[in-house]
Amino acid sequence: PLAPPAVGGRMVGLHGGAGRPARDAADEQVPAERTPGCPLLRFTQKAKSAFRAWRRRGSSRRARLRGEGAKATARAARRQVLTLDYAVKALAVDPGSSGRVLSGDVAGFICAWDMSSGRQERRLTCEEEVWALVCIPGSHCVVSGDRRGRLVCWDLRSSRRRWEAQCAGSICSLAYMEELRLIIAGGVGCDLACWDVDSGARRATLAADGEHIWEVCTAPGFRTALSGGSRRVALWDLAAGGALRSETGTRGSFAGLAYAQGAGRAAFGENSLTDQGRVVAWDPWTKRRCWERGVAGILQSVAYAAGAGAVLAGEASGAVTALRIDSGEAVMTWQVGAASLLSMAFSDEREALICGSLQGEVIIWPLPKRLRQA
Repeated sequence: PLAPPAVGGRMVGLHGGAGRPARDAADEQVPAERTPGCPLLRFTQKAKSAFRAWRRRGSSRRARLRGEGAKATARAARRQVLTLDYAVKALAVDPGSSGRVLSGDVAGFICAWDMSSGRQERRLTCEEEVWALVCIPGSHCVVSGDRRGRLVCWDLRSSRRRWEAQCAGSICSLAYMEELRLIIAGGVGCDLACWDVDSGARRATLAADGEHIWEVCTAPGFRTALSGGSRRVALWDLAAGGALRSETGTRGSFAGLAYAQGAGRAAFGENSLTDQGRVVAWDPWTKRRCWERGVAGILQSVAYAAGAGAVLAGEASGAVTALRIDSGEAVMTWQVGAASLLSMAFSDEREALICGSLQGEVIIWPLPKRLRQA
């Protein structure tokens, strides 16, 4: 009853204004231009279908990008990068602590890091570039070797020096023999020598014949040490006064050494004249080469992951290749950093790989699941 009357097919408002047109039978008819057979309607339907397909493609692409971004974020969250200002040439893992790693750089700084939080616990200052580090389990001590041949034992709790010793040349590598409590030091222009960890006194000198020693490591349980130099990889009997037990020649420039305790083999890297790197597994007890495997780039460092039974080879491109110690089979290769990996260490307790790069980064990367399941 309140509706305004219709006048001439139009609705008149209550105040006399024109309202909405009244619908009649003529308005219900569909114009001829909008019939299903009309080209304009077919074009409109095709345009709508193309628009829906474009939206579906865009949605799937956005979802794919979101998935790739989530994967990249997960990969970045897995690794931990500790940034320094100088190239990291030395790394050492403290097995007696709750996840502590030490780094030595070319500026002469020794930094102690907490692997869980990435926090720097302590910073020690040396006079020269730090080229080698080794931790003494259960004593809160670390021994450093620098470019000038100075051997220093540091107390990590007080940041003081316990003792100092002087070698003839630059110290390139250090190792610790727990059974004999000896520090084995090798370098450029100096013999392979053994030092007492408590007093710093020189105990024995191994006949290195003036050879440059780039890497040393120990074989726990056998009281022996292995050295890798410019001409050979050798096994030394420390219990017998440092007698030479076996050796094998290198066929290129030496690049890293590690001993696989469970397999009883030593793994070392070589680079040919054409910058082609290869990893060699050598049995020092039977004096034979077990296998040789090439890698894509130039080798810089070698480490051994006991939990996975694999040799980890760090390249100049920042990639790491994992090889089975028993067969030499390549398990996987992944990119750890963007710069050359000058030093590598592996934490058996945390199952993590620690790398020191040329850009001044300490990269802590948990062991990949694929390598753990291999």
